Amino acid sequence: MGKQTTIKVPLKTERYEIFAICSNLNVFQFCATLNNLLSIDLQGQKPREIEINGIRVQPLHYSFVNPIDKVTTTVVENQVNGRPLLDYLKNITFFVKLSPVVSDEQLTDFQQKLSESGMFTFVQRISRQNFTKQQENTFNAIFQYV
Repeated sequence: MGKQTTIKVPLKTERYEIFAICSNLNVFQFCATLNNLLSIDLQGQKPREIEINGIRVQPLHYSFVNPIDKVTTTVVENQVNGRPLLDYLKNITFFVKLSPVVSDEQLTDFQQKLSESGMFTFVQRISRQNFTKQQENTFNAIFQYV
């Protein structure tokens, strides 16, 4: 028998960014507002069950794939059964994920459009650098599948 060959295939990793947004809008109003501001069409997606701190949850999420640049915009409400999805970011109402991120200009443009709309009390790109390992794991459990 000949020598076995091992082939390593690199995993495809896409750069994604998450924005934290505070708003008084409910999820349907929020999605409608984003649809108008960004000329997109967010649609409800099938919930996926994930485990956070030993509790199984199915966060609702809405997404849209731009047919031109293939960037996916995904909205996740920071509430499941009346409790914050991410308790260490409990004052955040919604998270918006952009994936894949093509450029920093794309991120700046997105944040500027939302901030200048006057519809939201807070719009900020999330920096995960200061997260604890547990916070990072929880964050990844939510956003790697949506």
